Amino acid sequence: MAEEPLSGPEIKKIISKSRKKPVSFAFNPGKDDADGYLLLHLKKPAKMLGKQAKSEGDGGKAAFGTFETEGKVMKLECELSIPALSKKLKKYLKTQKISLQPVVLGEEDLEAALAEHNADPDAFYDEFADEDADDTAEDDGPDAGAVGTRIKAMVTAFKALPDPAQAKLAKPVETVVAAFKAGKLEQANAAIDKVMPAIEAAQADSGDPVGQTGTADRAGLETQLKSLAGRVKQLEEPQKSKLAKVVQTLAGTLKAGDLDKTAAGLAKLAQALDTVAPQSTSDSSGTSPEQERYSTLFAEMEPQVQTALRDNRFPDEKSRGDFLKLWEWGNNNAADGIYDKAVAALTRAQPLLAAAMASEGSDYAADVPEDVKPFAISRLKWQSTLTTMHSELKKLQDAIRTVCNGDPELQPVADSVGELDAYLDRLDDRLSDKLDEVVNAAPGSDREALKAQARGLLKEYQSELSGDFFRVIDADNGFANVAIASSAASALSEIESALK
Repeated sequence: MAEEPLSGPEIKKIISKSRKKPVSFAFNPGKDDADGYLLLHLKKPAKMLGKQAKSEGDGGKAAFGTFETEGKVMKLECELSIPALSKKLKKYLKTQKISLQPVVLGEEDLEAALAEHNADPDAFYDEFADEDADDTAEDDGPDAGAVGTRIKAMVTAFKALPDPAQAKLAKPVETVVAAFKAGKLEQANAAIDKVMPAIEAAQADSGDPVGQTGTADRAGLETQLKSLAGRVKQLEEPQKSKLAKVVQTLAGTLKAGDLDKTAAGLAKLAQALDTVAPQSTSDSSGTSPEQERYSTLFAEMEPQVQTALRDNRFPDEKSRGDFLKLWEWGNNNAADGIYDKAVAALTRAQPLLAAAMASEGSDYAADVPEDVKPFAISRLKWQSTLTTMHSELKKLQDAIRTVCNGDPELQPVADSVGELDAYLDRLDDRLSDKLDEVVNAAPGSDREALKAQARGLLKEYQSELSGDFFRVIDADNGFANVAIASSAASALSEIESALK
């Protein structure tokens, strides 16, 4: 269900909890101070709140992330920021009789750290100013979120430089940040194009690997991150909690598409792991032979698995169930970094998959009369779709656990992923059963009545898919791209055509 925007006492109640742990937030400032659209939630991902705030708030943009409160300071850790966020949120809170000072971490921290250099913003800014630009036409320029992501990458790279290099580049970096905070997105975006090559050159001179991985492969980085996350889970405290936080950060960086920064972070994480828990079986890239074997098997089998499930190629329910147990068990072990067991499971699943691919599929629809064959095929389609949906949900749950497990602040999210199963409870096998009744009914009024009941179930399922959860779950869940809602919608559309 969608969250309701908060005000007054409700805000104060959740802010009191943010003094102990981070809380997700989203804020759309609206056009006037009192028109702000603020969402706070103790468990839901910030990205989900951000999408709602953007679509339902009065303003065209929304910021989202997490925050903690210390004294009168509201520390905002943004996944997506907007210009002048601190000032706009402060003004909104005042309309709710709440006196807090919001601070966007990273931007303000950098500004304070560079204040000693006494930079003159105009001296550097003028070099990149576009004389024809209209600074007030924010919607015609670059997206603030995209520029903000580039700013964060630039700041991170700058902070990683040795002190002499930082001193040389402090003024340019501070000027880019100042332009962004002032809402001058086009100028900030253009300036980044000038500053980043200088930072990368300084990194190359210092021997830092950042900036040398521009061709990094996303899939390879995802595999490496999963491997390192598995190694982190096997550590003892306090190293486990500290490095789990690093894993979470890198997952967010990878999701944002900053492959260079992710590659550099993974290299440093692997180095840290080799220091606290050497892995004798790892090769020079930090990847074990078992992981390589698992990755190869998964890449070979995954396309066939999708085909076999989509087309119901398994000869019977038992063979499909046996295969899915091995497939899911193997991938779950891989998510935990236990690659020897993952390889063993996928190897055992290969013959079952090969038999399915060689099969013509279930003979359920082969022996029914032609006039009801469309309903028999529809029944098989929905059964196969249910399997796919639950398998995809399991993949999402595993991704959430990979990111959140081991982090004391995010552990409640990992512990609650089982609650997501409830969203699929209403999309059940009642439609399959009803279609089976249609197949076996005598022609005439009895069959037509059962078809009407099947159409009623179909509308019920389609109504479920229109809910907030299914609108964001496939690509905007913040953890992994899955095919839950899309699989269901596609199947129901086909079945609707058959029932007309």
